[in-house]
Amino acid sequence: MAAVTAPFANTALEYAAKAQETDVNNPDIYFLIAKIYNALNDPQKAKENMDNALKYSLNRKDILITSILWKANDAETAKEALEEIKEYQKQDPESRLAVFIEGLALLKQGKKQNAITVFKKIQNSNEDSFIKEVAKEIIKEN
Repeated sequence: MAAVTAPFANTALEYAAKAQETDVNNPDIYFLIAKIYNALNDPQKAKENMDNALKYSLNRKDILITSILWKANDAETAKEALEEIKEYQKQDPESRLAVFIEGLALLKQGKKQNAITVFKKIQNSNEDSFIKEVAKEIIKEN
């Protein structure tokens, strides 16, 4: 899949770089570039651009939650993500995505039982969502 994605991602990266030349402080451009580098499996450049997106957006919610999600999905940064998502949940305690990220961070740290407990909170919620379906699958697999 990366072979198919790479040409399109490289083209998108070229256009994003041109857009960035006209507006170097635009968090949306940094966010887009971060996502492109993430798709190209270049975590260092993705992180650099994500950090700039956060800086210029003053921690805009969508950028912040994506940043934490990426950290949670990496065993090396999952502990940091868990701390950040706990802080995020203080401002948005109803966020199912934040609960999911908490479970993912726990799972990536090898805390399987704790993660399952968190995913069960989502599974047992009255809300139907994609997050709930993914949580169910994770519970089944673990």
